Amino acid sequence: MHESLLQEQIAYYQARASEYDQWFLRQGRYDHGEAHRRQWWSEVAQIESALAQFDPRGQVLELASGTGWLTEQLVKHADQLTAVDAVAETIALNRRRVASD
Repeated sequence: MHESLLQEQIAYYQARASEYDQWFLRQGRYDHGEAHRRQWWSEVAQIESALAQFDPRGQVLELASGTGWLTEQLVKHADQLTAVDAVAETIALNRRRVASD
């Protein structure tokens, strides 16, 4: 039962890997107006600020790394970063974003 659910989730994210960045950037069908975008980017700034204050050093493991928006922030701090995701398509996008394997 659990294996089937996991496979369904992986298939879901594989099918949507190409949309992730549009969602994150609030583009196309994910654009719900200026107020929504302002709220979103305010929340993103809060996360980036909290991460900078946390200042993760040493060896960092990022689980469910997706296309790399958070990876991009983590790589600024970590001495060594390992980003893991169950979906090969998102890992490929992540590698391109941070220019690293």
